[in-house]
Amino acid sequence: MVNFVVCKCVYCFSGLNGYTILILSDNSQTARENANKAKETFEETFPDTEVEMYYQSPSFYVAAGKYLTKEEAIIELWRFRSVFPKAITQSREFDITDFIIRPEKEIVEPELSDEEE
Repeated sequence: MVNFVVCKCVYCFSGLNGYTILILSDNSQTARENANKAKETFEETFPDTEVEMYYQSPSFYVAAGKYLTKEEAIIELWRFRSVFPKAITQSREFDITDFIIRPEKEIVEPELSDEEE
């Protein structure tokens, strides 16, 4: 019964207002290169957070995370500003499926070394 409700909800309500954190907006001649560098740096520094790079004429953007409330986004914003001091929160529409936890995704737990066991 719950699965039916979730599936029905997805078809009726495709958009969901939320927030992301914009870590780079660049329209210079080196914008693509700068965006790639920012994305790589972010992935290395914050591997637990999803990051995306996209182009909307005339600029390249790098945005991180998907948050339902502005409060959640602001908490993460302060963490990201240690590396990206000009980062800002940005309202954005997401697909509701971005927030559904899928049990079929395997959760990989880190292996313990001999010292940690």
